[in-house]
Amino acid sequence: MSSTLVFSNEQPQHQAADTGSQYGGDLLRILKRRKWIIFGTVIVITGLAALFAAFWPATYKASSSLIIATSASDPRLPTGTAPLASLDDRLIDSQVELLGDRPLLRKVVKDLKLYENPEFGGSPAKPASPEAATARIEVAVDRLRGKVNIRRLDRSAVIGIVAESKSAETATRIANKLAAEHIVLQRREALASKRSAIDALVPRVDSMREQAIAADRAVATYRRENNLLGMSEGSDSVEIGRLSGTLADARSSRSAAEARAYGGMVTEGVATSPLLGDLQRQAAEAGKRVADLSTTYGSGYPELVGLRAQLDDLNRRISAETLRAEAQLQSEAMVNRAREGQISSDLGSLRSRSFDQRAASVRLFDLERTAAATNAQYVALLAELKQLDVESGDASVPARVLGRAVAPTSASFPRRPETIAVAFIGSLLLGLILAVVVEQLLDNRIRTAEQIDRLLGIPTLGMLPKVKKRSGTLPHQSLTGRPRSVFSEGVRSLYLDLRVKLPAAGPHVVVVTSPLPGEGKTTVAMSLASAAAVLWRTAVVVDFDLRRPGLLPHDGPRDEGPDLAAYLRGTAELDDILTTHEGAPRISLVAMHGPDEDPAALLASPRVATLLEELRKRFQFIVVNAPPILAVRDAKTLAGLADATLLVVRWNKTHADAVRAAARVFDAPFVGAVINQIDFERHADAAFGDAVQHHYACQGYYLEEAPEEKRRAA
Repeated sequence: MSSTLVFSNEQPQHQAADTGSQYGGDLLRILKRRKWIIFGTVIVITGLAALFAAFWPATYKASSSLIIATSASDPRLPTGTAPLASLDDRLIDSQVELLGDRPLLRKVVKDLKLYENPEFGGSPAKPASPEAATARIEVAVDRLRGKVNIRRLDRSAVIGIVAESKSAETATRIANKLAAEHIVLQRREALASKRSAIDALVPRVDSMREQAIAADRAVATYRRENNLLGMSEGSDSVEIGRLSGTLADARSSRSAAEARAYGGMVTEGVATSPLLGDLQRQAAEAGKRVADLSTTYGSGYPELVGLRAQLDDLNRRISAETLRAEAQLQSEAMVNRAREGQISSDLGSLRSRSFDQRAASVRLFDLERTAAATNAQYVALLAELKQLDVESGDASVPARVLGRAVAPTSASFPRRPETIAVAFIGSLLLGLILAVVVEQLLDNRIRTAEQIDRLLGIPTLGMLPKVKKRSGTLPHQSLTGRPRSVFSEGVRSLYLDLRVKLPAAGPHVVVVTSPLPGEGKTTVAMSLASAAAVLWRTAVVVDFDLRRPGLLPHDGPRDEGPDLAAYLRGTAELDDILTTHEGAPRISLVAMHGPDEDPAALLASPRVATLLEELRKRFQFIVVNAPPILAVRDAKTLAGLADATLLVVRWNKTHADAVRAAARVFDAPFVGAVINQIDFERHADAAFGDAVQHHYACQGYYLEEAPEEKRRAA
């Protein structure tokens, strides 16, 4: 026989779950169970955010920007070098610091009269004293410093100025005023610095001018005293070289002239006279003619006589011209000798004067170097002074306004739609986190068979519903009065699943216990015996909860006749203490009339084992109602005499810590567990899992009222 789906929760050992789907499904079930935590968190936080956005005073932000002139913006400077980049960073950082400097903020406060604005701690009323006015201004400066954000934008040369105020106009005026006043103050400081530099430079220029004049005067005086006027370095050396060459030429010319004049080299000398050459040519022609005529006509030939007379005349003329040429050569030789002597004398004089001037120029050179250095310094200082004079009228500053602030049209804080949206998303995430935390960490009450399996490693044999109280009817009586109810089906499924776990041969003794009182173990014990009786088994319930007995408040006479305590003490027999249940005639009871004074001594009686052996002979199914495990150790003692022990926990009440502690104290195996008093509708709505989750789909199989009750109602 198979058990009903709703109540059978033992998982097959071979079944493998899809981990990803399982985790996703678990998360969704957790969120469904804890939806009120999520909804409450979202409603509270989002509502508070909406109230905050509605009633919190609006704040506006306006931003302006400055750009700083760096090496990257100057084409004359190389870019990309580490030193220049470092200098640029320092310049920009210094500009950021100057924008937040207290004097600049004080100037903005005074110009915009922020000391009269209540937002900046001011008041329109006139202060009583100058000290109070100063203090009011300083308070406004402190407030302004907290409402202005100045920073460099993304490692660029741009500095952003963001001003915050409750007034959009005030924020805009502050941002623009701060940028403009920074430029003005920078220009004013630059002008003051240049004027100070000029004032410091003028005396130096005057002093250097006097020094340059004195140095030039010293050079001129020394030149005049040492006759060094017009002398330039290297001029004597050039002249000496030129004269040495001229002297060599003169010597060569004089030697050649003397050789021609006195060396017998008349032919060369004569060759220098055109007339002498012409006469010699005529004489040669005449001599040749004379020789030809003498040979042909003889010495008496008239023409021959004339030619000889002409030849004699030519020879006389040649002799005279030769003497004149020789005299000319001698005269030329004398002139060359005189010229050589003059050049040699000039060269000697020049060399002597050069040596003297060189000795005197050593001091001159020193004076000239001093004068040149002094003049160079003077020219540099004069150029610097002129440059400062030119720039003093328009001093440049490294910063200029890049963008002016525009009045914002919407508040920067709180942004109502954004605030509510962020609050909604944040509260939703917080609600989800709280739901998971409450489910996993804070709320460890037992609700599912999976928890039992994770804690104890045992199957959950039954999940019994919470039964509505009916007048004069106990839960176990529904097995006969309402056999198709959810509770009846659940108890029968529990009994059938329990029989599978018990040895095949009977009869069977089952101990029913729980970690703590109030978890319904007595009801489960009575119901389990009723299920056995309904299924045609003889069953008996033994109430071994000697400290708090009470299978049923009205089961039999409570104050008359012997009870279990009398049997254990040996004053009664089994037939004397067996009673029959009114609502379930097949169930027999072994009960206590009331708490015993010494339950430990009763439980230690050897008649406990005798009682169970006698019951095995008479009944097929014996249920022992034992005390809670964490209260006393009776359940552990009784488990040693039974075939199995069934642990009962109460749904949504018993904590996992109690179950874990009970397992450690009991230190014996449980055949299984029963989760009692489950609210099936809540369990299904919260999607805790288990077969109970499908309760709504299976409702048609149950009938909560007996047929006769329906007929009476009709």
